[in-house]
Amino acid sequence: MYKATRDLATLRLALAIIGVVLLNAGIGFAQEYSAERTAESLPAMVPHTCRVLRDGERRELSARDLVPGGVVILCADGGLLS
Repeated sequence: MYKATRDLATLRLALAIIGVVLLNAGIGFAQEYSAERTAESLPAMVPHTCRVLRDGERRELSARDLVPGGVVILCADGGLLS
């Protein structure tokens, strides 16, 4: 009788562990899927133009026209200059 109770407890523990592993795999898959969709949508959120300071004047240019050492104007809480 003791062995049957022990076997039943072992079976329950094994099923609980398998359930937790499957639940963890499901949650991991859902998070990975969501992260991939978010990463795919990021390029659409990146602005293709920027505001720069050239020859003492503010201009809006294509991001492709940026040069190293150029001054980019960041518009966040009052127009930060960097």
